[in-house]
Amino acid sequence: MIFSQDVLLAIAEKCRELDNRGVEFRFRMVDNPMEISDAFSKFEMMLAEQEPAGHNREKILLDATGGTTPMRPGVALAALSRCATPASSIVY
Repeated sequence: MIFSQDVLLAIAEKCRELDNRGVEFRFRMVDNPMEISDAFSKFEMMLAEQEPAGHNREKILLDATGGTTPMRPGVALAALSRCATPASSIVY
């Protein structure tokens, strides 16, 4: 999950609730939610961590419906540049 400081508490609360059900979350908070490059680099870091953990890039789903306007294209561009099947992996 990539998010800005504005929603940190709400995200943390919901993730704790889901964690009790066995859902695992990985977090990256952007330093500047108005910079496309910040969201891009945070998503690339998340992808780089997933493969060694045994997660296949083609099965990673990006839901870019939240966040600031610059965050959405930032993560979408990172996904498009890194995922093998981006058209089927991205939800706008």
